[in-house]
Amino acid sequence: MKKLYASFLAIIMFLSVPAVSYASSSQQPLAHTTIEDLGNGFYGITALEIQTSNTRATRTVSKTYTIKTASGSTVASFTLTATFRYPSGISALCTYVSHDSSISDSQWSFNEKFSSKSGNTAQGNFTAKQKYSGITAQTISKSITLTCDRSGNIS
Repeated sequence: MKKLYASFLAIIMFLSVPAVSYASSSQQPLAHTTIEDLGNGFYGITALEIQTSNTRATRTVSKTYTIKTASGSTVASFTLTATFRYPSGISALCTYVSHDSSISDSQWSFNEKFSSKSGNTAQGNFTAKQKYSGITAQTISKSITLTCDRSGNIS
């Protein structure tokens, strides 16, 4: 009887795992993060987030660059968001691009920020400056790029 019960329980668990995995994976975005030392006690975190989609040939992607202090406090962040179409057998196309930014430290500001798209690529650029009493103490300029190939792979 115990073997029968254990077998029945194993079958139930086996059948439920794919359903649970599928449900959770369709709701959670895929993410990838890298860290860069900017010197002078600051570092940058680049986070790539790929939203899952019910439409097979469309992807919405965000890449955020966050500037942090050595203690982990956020100073500023810049986010590039793009939507790509990649119909089967045809090259990908960026159909939408936008950017957003935020400042968390009053000594910092964005002097330049913009985004653009061309073909299968979206690009965002920014320049953030830290100032003390009107004098620039640090400048950080970055270019963020998102590319989609014809299979929907993001880089």
